[in-house]
Amino acid sequence: MDAVLATELQSYLEKRAISSISDYIEQSTVESALTETVLELTQQLSQNQQQLEAGRTIFDDLEAAIVYLEQLHRSQKTADAIALNKAQTLATDKLKLTPNQTAELYQYYSADLQNLLVTDRDKEIAIRALLDNKPSEEVEEILFASPAGWTTDEARELVLIANNQLASDREQKQRSPQFIPPPEDESLRPVLQHFLTQKRGITNFLVHPLQQQGLGYIDQHRNVVFIKRSLNGEKSGALVWDTARLDNRAFKYPDSDRSEGWFHLKLGGEADDKIERVFLCDSPIDALSMAEIDRDGHKGQPPVRTMYMAVDDPNNLPVEFLRNISRIGLAFNNDDRGNEAALVVQSMLPQAKRIAPSGLTWNEILIEQQRQQQEELEQKQRGRGFSR
Repeated sequence: MDAVLATELQSYLEKRAISSISDYIEQSTVESALTETVLELTQQLSQNQQQLEAGRTIFDDLEAAIVYLEQLHRSQKTADAIALNKAQTLATDKLKLTPNQTAELYQYYSADLQNLLVTDRDKEIAIRALLDNKPSEEVEEILFASPAGWTTDEARELVLIANNQLASDREQKQRSPQFIPPPEDESLRPVLQHFLTQKRGITNFLVHPLQQQGLGYIDQHRNVVFIKRSLNGEKSGALVWDTARLDNRAFKYPDSDRSEGWFHLKLGGEADDKIERVFLCDSPIDALSMAEIDRDGHKGQPPVRTMYMAVDDPNNLPVEFLRNISRIGLAFNNDDRGNEAALVVQSMLPQAKRIAPSGLTWNEILIEQQRQQQEELEQKQRGRGFSR
C-alpha cells in the first residue's frame, strides 16, 4: 500500500513539475510578446511625437508668415491711401479755376435757366457741367460763382445730388428706350417749304432753321411732323399735323410720352438772356404764326427773349419754369377747347393772360395781316406809277 501511494505521489509530483514548466514557458512567451509590443508602441509614440513637434514647428512658422503678410498688407494700404490722397491733392491743385473762369463757366451753363429758383438752377448747372465731362471738383468750383454763395460742403452736396440725378436718368433711359423720331423724306423738303411760306404765311426766317434743325419735316408716310423737345433741347416726342385741319391742331406721334417735351422756339434778345415773355398756343403752326406776328409788330426781333410754345396738353406744362415768368400770353384758339385750356393754365399760373384771336386761329390773323400788307404795298406801287 505504501509503495502504491509512493508511486502515485511521485507521479503527481512529476505532473505538477511538468505543468509548472509548461506554465512558465507560456508565461515567458506571453511576456516576450508583450515586451515586443510595448517596444513597438513606444517607438511609434516617439515617432508620432516627433512628427507632431515638426508639424507644430511648421504651423508656428506659417502663423508667423501670416502675421507678417497681414502687417505688410496694412502697411501697403496705408502707403496706397497716402499716395491716393497725394494724387487727389495734386489733381485738385490742377483743377483750380480763377474767379473769372468760374464766373464765365457759370454764365455759360446757366443759359436759359434764369427763370428757375437759384437752387434748381444751380442743380441744373451742375448736371450740365457733369454731362460736359467736367470733374466733380471743378463743378463745385463753378458753383462758387452762384449768387447763392454756397459753402464748400453745400456745393459738394449739390454736385452729389446732380450725380444721383444723372444716374437715375441713365437708369430710367435704360428701362425705357429713347424716343426715335419718324424718318424724314428729304425729297419733300421743298414741298413743305412752299406750303408753309405760300399757304400758311410762315417766312423763310423761321422755315429754314426749322428744317435745318430737323424740327419740322415731312416723314416717309407724307405726314407733317413737328418735334417736341425738353427745355434743354433734347428731342422727346413728335406731333403729327394734318394740313387739312382748320384749327391746325396736331396729334401725338406714338411713343411721344416717354418724357416731358413741347414744340417751342425762342426769339429776341441774346441767346443766354433770361426769358421774359412766353406765348402758349394750341399748335406748332400757331406758335410759328405768333412768332411772325410778334416780329412784325416790333419791326424785327422782339426786344426781350421770348418763347413761343405749342401746348398739346394743358395739364402737361413746365410749371416750375413758367411760374417765375410774369408775362405769359394764353394765345389758344378762339374755340371751346382753347377757352378750356386757358382756364386750366390760369389755375396753375394766375399771372397768365388770355389773348384770343379775332378769328379761329392766329394763323388766320397772320394770313389776313399779310394780305392787307400786300394790298397796301400794291396801292403804293400803283400810286408811284401815277405820280410819274
